Amino acid sequence: MVSHYATLEEANWPFTGVDGLSIDCGGLEPKIFFRSDVDRLRTRFTIAHELGHVMLAWHFGDSECLLDKSNQTDPREVEANAFAAELLMPEVWVADLMTEHKFDMTKVLSALGEAETSVTASLIALSSVLPVGWAFQMNNADPILSQERRVIRRRELDATCHPGGVVTLHGQTVRWWRRFRREVMPELLSGRAEADEKLMRVAEMSGNAFTAHQLHSKIAGLMGSQKTRRLLAVPELAYSYAKWRLLTESALQTTEFDSWLRWKLADFS
Repeated sequence: MVSHYATLEEANWPFTGVDGLSIDCGGLEPKIFFRSDVDRLRTRFTIAHELGHVMLAWHFGDSECLLDKSNQTDPREVEANAFAAELLMPEVWVADLMTEHKFDMTKVLSALGEAETSVTASLIALSSVLPVGWAFQMNNADPILSQERRVIRRRELDATCHPGGVVTLHGQTVRWWRRFRREVMPELLSGRAEADEKLMRVAEMSGNAFTAHQLHSKIAGLMGSQKTRRLLAVPELAYSYAKWRLLTESALQTTEFDSWLRWKLADFS
């Protein structure tokens, strides 16, 4: 595929800090050079990354893929990384894997092996598709949080999260955690009239902290993004996630609200 857009050539130069080069990006005859004496999975991502420089219309001139933190901060390098990740692990494919395996990350991670990309790239792609609430760690590296960039330690995950699982991916040990517990859902209400009655009761019990309209808006905002709406494919998971995100609202920790929330999420589905 790359050969349709650029000349691809192996060039094992002695500079170990550079995995790939792209020449004449935006020109008529772009060229991509890559080292083949490194890990095959890393090489595949490097080539896809360099193709990103060639294909993204606003990338001009030459570019080199450095193995340091500049690749994580330079806007063009970030864009090329995103291009490579989407090319090798399309978001819609990763999302379909999560739905197929009911968000069991052990099974999802195993299936991601088919993409033949590095473990780090796989975890980044997975974390970008998930909503807040999951954590991953490769070997003893710093854990990666879905949709968050803050630093967290393994001992904190072990102490505060619910155990997920361990899987071997491309010879590397990957651990994952879910940051919320699986809740037992109440029985589904009989219909809208009963649900509206529960909602009005919750609004009254909140001591004017919430109106019925505000409660509707709060849940719509929480479940409105594409990432969180995917959870609706597993009702128990969507319910547990919503409860976790609303823990800070003490006025909503009632059985009436639980019943309404269960109905509302089913209505979203």
